[in-house]
Amino acid sequence: MIHPRSLMGPLLAIILLAAGLPNGRGQDGISEELQIKAGLIALQCRLWTWPPGAAPAPGMPFKLGVLGKDPFQQDAVNHLTKSAAGQNLVVERFADIEACQPCHILFVSQAADLPAALVKVQGQPVLVITHAPGLAKQGAVLNLVVVQNRVKMEINMSAARNAGLTPNHGLVRNAEIVQK
Repeated sequence: MIHPRSLMGPLLAIILLAAGLPNGRGQDGISEELQIKAGLIALQCRLWTWPPGAAPAPGMPFKLGVLGKDPFQQDAVNHLTKSAAGQNLVVERFADIEACQPCHILFVSQAADLPAALVKVQGQPVLVITHAPGLAKQGAVLNLVVVQNRVKMEINMSAARNAGLTPNHGLVRNAEIVQK
């Protein structure tokens, strides 16, 4: 069981990361929007509960798959995932759905085929994350969208239940719940 105080850091980070988007690019060359989204993606392994036996064993890494054209620069997302998650997080990239391997979190880029990805992971405890308007309603568990110059989180609770995933209460309070 995770103690609520151990989640204060990640929840504070979510609030700060989603506070607003400055214009321009960071020192690593990717936009602040993509840096914020990468940080939020990295935090998700600490903000969701996977069904028994589906989460990695203690000391083993979470696997984050990036499906399709990767909007993040590899070095930048690898650095952000290691620093934001506070635990092992291995990033694997898949050019298409045929190359997709089992993972705990699957980030589906805008250029990838979301319906095919959802079929591929159907019935599996996979947190499917997207980042374009309307994709939570199409079946993604978590969608990161920009609304009024802020990165907002949308959670599809039906998709989460179907995957056997449970979001942290703080995450639910800071996200918009959408219906499929």
